[in-house]
Amino acid sequence: MSRGKLLVAAASGLLGLFNIVVGALHAQSQPIGARHPADKGGARSACRTIQSRQDLQSAIDAAPEGERLCLASGTFQGAFRISKSLTISGPRDAVIHNPDRGSTFFIKADNVVLDGFTITGSGQDYVAQDAGIFVSESNDVKIQNLVIEDVLFGITSQKVNHLSIEDTSIVCRGKRALGMRGDGIRLWETRKSLISGNRLDQCRDMVVWYSPENIIRDNQVSNGRYGTHFMYSSRNVIRDNHFVGNVVGVFVMYSRNLLIRNNLFADAAGAAGMGLGLKESGNLEVVGNRYIHNSVGIYLDNSPLYQDDRNLFAHNEVRLGDIGITFHSSPHQNEFVANTLKDNLRLISIEGGGDALGVEWTRNYYDLYEGYDFDGDGIGDVPFELRSVVDALVNRYPQLKLFAGSLAMFLLETSSRLVPMYQPELLMKDEQPLIKQADRSGSAPTVKSILDRRGIFALEGDAGALNAEQAQSSSEEEHSKY
Repeated sequence: MSRGKLLVAAASGLLGLFNIVVGALHAQSQPIGARHPADKGGARSACRTIQSRQDLQSAIDAAPEGERLCLASGTFQGAFRISKSLTISGPRDAVIHNPDRGSTFFIKADNVVLDGFTITGSGQDYVAQDAGIFVSESNDVKIQNLVIEDVLFGITSQKVNHLSIEDTSIVCRGKRALGMRGDGIRLWETRKSLISGNRLDQCRDMVVWYSPENIIRDNQVSNGRYGTHFMYSSRNVIRDNHFVGNVVGVFVMYSRNLLIRNNLFADAAGAAGMGLGLKESGNLEVVGNRYIHNSVGIYLDNSPLYQDDRNLFAHNEVRLGDIGITFHSSPHQNEFVANTLKDNLRLISIEGGGDALGVEWTRNYYDLYEGYDFDGDGIGDVPFELRSVVDALVNRYPQLKLFAGSLAMFLLETSSRLVPMYQPELLMKDEQPLIKQADRSGSAPTVKSILDRRGIFALEGDAGALNAEQAQSSSEEEHSKY
């Protein structure tokens, strides 16, 4: 190689090395808050990095509409207001700490996204509902992958459409008495929203009031008062949730056209404990749920309220409770089909006296059934009739509940059957009881919907196949049915 070519090659190498060094020095000298491309969901988008020593509120105020702010690791002190379309994301160790100044984030804008970071602390004002995040009069707000801890209220939403709260952990101030805690999630006049994959612990309630057409699915709610409390909130979906260790799993008041499917209600203990409670609510389809070890599995108070409404309970499992099902006064317009009622101290209870003969009991499994199935079709050849001296006495004298499950009550019930000098009144009757435990997956006898097209969840086949296709649909597709 000639001397000239060697000099050219050497010069080119030195120039390349110089460019590398300059580039590295430039990268190190980038000012805080410099823009850089950030990858989210496979898409590249401009992102402005905010360090913890910067003023986050100033960065929010200075950001143009649609800006994305990426929080660096560290602690950001204060409470912040968002009044424009904006995305704020960060790693888990990017911590927003609010010592005691109202809501940590107050959002009054459309198309806001909060993603990934941690929020600790909030104010103490119950009237103002100081929260980790407060969303007001907004549309299309997304809250996802957050950790929210040591807050009065977790997330509060008022007059919001298309809110999404997903994969977020909320832990409230559990050292306080239940009534003095705030709600983990509070929806007020919030429509067509998705609450999915969240974990709420030690909060007072999850509240859904005056809020129709929402989907609440795949959440875990524990150690609170009401797992979810609906009031005047129709056309909601509640499915695949776990409500464990709350005073009440779900309570529905003055609401219509709800689907409650494939949820677990467990360990609702105490005098007020119940898995699912209904008050003056109708056109509910309660399908494929498990009620395990509750004081009362299912509680109905004057439900449904309207003459043309009905409630369907199908393919549910009610087990290991003090009372399987409690009716406040003699019930009507309720149908129980292909349910399993097993291992409860008392099968049913009617508060205030009366009976459950107005309920349609069809092909349910009762562990108390003592009949037979000579033709082998899986259905008992004689009806199941519930007549119980103990139940009759407790229904008439509620103070005798204290002795439920005691040896004295057992001996009284047994002796009344061995020496039937007195036949108690008939409390309920199923003409076709199942011999084997009903299948929650829906392979038990076909259940036609008792709801007409005015309802929103018409069953067209097996109750267990209620939404085989719907389970794979997006929340938008589910909402389109309403």
